[in-house]
Amino acid sequence: MAREMENNESLLNRRSYLKTAGAIATAAGSAGFAAGSFTDSQTNSEQKSAVADGTPLEKMTWEIDRTWRDVLPKEFGLEETPAVPLYRWSMAAQPFRSAEEGAGNMIEKHQLKRTGIEQTIEAGTMTVSKSSGNFGAMGYEPRCHPVAPFFSGMLRVEESSGTPGTQGSVSNAGIGLIQDDNNYLWIGSNVADNKLQLFEKLTDETGTTHTNTVAFDTDYSLPSAPFDLYVIFQGDHISCLVREGNGEKDWKYYGDARIGYAGTTKPVCDFFDKPTWESFNPYIHTACSGGESVTLSDFELFHSYQIGVRGPVPVTHKNGAPLIKDEKLYCALTPGAVNHRGYQTIATIDLETFQIEMEAVLFAEAKTDYISNYVASHVIYDDTNDEFTIMWSGFGNGPNDPKQDDGFQRIWVTHTEENILNGTHYLEAVDSNLPRSNTVGNGGYHDFNGIYDENAEKWRAVYNSGGIDEVSIAETTDESLTSGWTVLDSYRDSANQIEGGRIVKVNGEYKVLYADPSMAGQMVSCEYPTVSTNRTGFDLEINTNDEAPHPSVVPVPYNGGTKYKLITMDETKIYDKAETSHGALWMYEAKTQADGYEFPKWTTTAFEN
Repeated sequence: MAREMENNESLLNRRSYLKTAGAIATAAGSAGFAAGSFTDSQTNSEQKSAVADGTPLEKMTWEIDRTWRDVLPKEFGLEETPAVPLYRWSMAAQPFRSAEEGAGNMIEKHQLKRTGIEQTIEAGTMTVSKSSGNFGAMGYEPRCHPVAPFFSGMLRVEESSGTPGTQGSVSNAGIGLIQDDNNYLWIGSNVADNKLQLFEKLTDETGTTHTNTVAFDTDYSLPSAPFDLYVIFQGDHISCLVREGNGEKDWKYYGDARIGYAGTTKPVCDFFDKPTWESFNPYIHTACSGGESVTLSDFELFHSYQIGVRGPVPVTHKNGAPLIKDEKLYCALTPGAVNHRGYQTIATIDLETFQIEMEAVLFAEAKTDYISNYVASHVIYDDTNDEFTIMWSGFGNGPNDPKQDDGFQRIWVTHTEENILNGTHYLEAVDSNLPRSNTVGNGGYHDFNGIYDENAEKWRAVYNSGGIDEVSIAETTDESLTSGWTVLDSYRDSANQIEGGRIVKVNGEYKVLYADPSMAGQMVSCEYPTVSTNRTGFDLEINTNDEAPHPSVVPVPYNGGTKYKLITMDETKIYDKAETSHGALWMYEAKTQADGYEFPKWTTTAFEN
């Protein structure tokens, strides 16, 4: 895992670090990108595919090229997971001062329960202890604020002196969010109660303070030190995992919980609300009773994922040509999430070594609220205007309040001149207003994938138009992609979950693909621009988990010809416990190769980072 090795004041400048880092990366990346972009006009004949008389898509035989099967916790465990670091405190020196000692402190201390807590640092560890009396709690808050409420935290607990299950024996440690001494929550060990828990203390608008405790999975006992605590923050949800020992054991998924409610039916603190989120910060929680202690050695914050849910969706040019540089395919991926909570990343997949690297982190806001993403977005690069379009799939009930109804998805649009292939980006989005069959419940629309058809001189897109069992293809001449949509064709199957539509190019012709569990290979191709004409399955065997995978056929330039890669992801569950959590990623290659490349304009690098 990539780690930030230095602790210094500029790195920890509160709330500004991420935005500054993202802006620097964006500026540097944009300069290189624009310099390598194509802006010359080309005739339609030059735009056409060089492939002719190749093997039809429906007759291609596919074989596994690479499989990322056990996404969590084995092959893509945390140490191997692509990550964008936010902050690391290795506790090798005294990095904090009390508020009375003046400005310049790197770590702020919060006295959360009584007094008498002490800390000592030596040999890269910090020991928190209490010599006598009832238990006390102390919070340690670094000056690092993630730009959006989607991030991960990992804490290393080296020793814990308390006896599990013995009341009054307190030596707790956890990761949480804190505003002040009356507004905080933390996730971690409760030694006295012998459980891993979420604890919340939050104050509502009337000044009433609410407290609540949620115990995690009783199938697993309280972890024994040493152990790593890993918490994923996902807006109003958190997920909790633990790995005991020194890295040789597997991660255990303890469960997920809703945060911000503190035992009430309505949110006391709404973490999708931007002003609320900006008033809270990540922190380390510790608590000890008299004679007890807990020793910590490492605390890290990062944006990360264990591959994710859905996708990956290749980043493309307007005509559908995949964005490939140095044998690396650029893709949009949704981080691993629970209950549809997630954000977007841009990652590269090395087509030779299959190494996955996170390149960018993307967050979207509609009005004053964060959009929670589930399926991966389609990112489109317009080389003529040197700008990106992002078609997000996000949960929400409208542009003024995208979180009102978590059962409703809609497709959001962002146009930006920022080079979103690198760095951290915070973007605004508006509704695409695509036609849909239903307006409530799971009748939302999602899974957009589109091209600009140069022959028709129209944008065309396939998407789910009626929840998870209806797919449609629509077109518009509106360059903003927010109006004028007309549906060309729809296909509905209430008995099967059909989604994950893609428009791809094979043998010089566009095809429409989507997932269909009833078809061979659990995927289907259709004549473009329809979703119901000549529906044909795929000649491949795939061992899916809970749902059919979403297919993307990627033409890759190779030795003057075209290799066809099929990259897809199904949905799986962590130990069969977490709903909509992590996917298993598959890559196939067609046994036949075509002469000539599908997109001659991009047989060589079209941009530079």
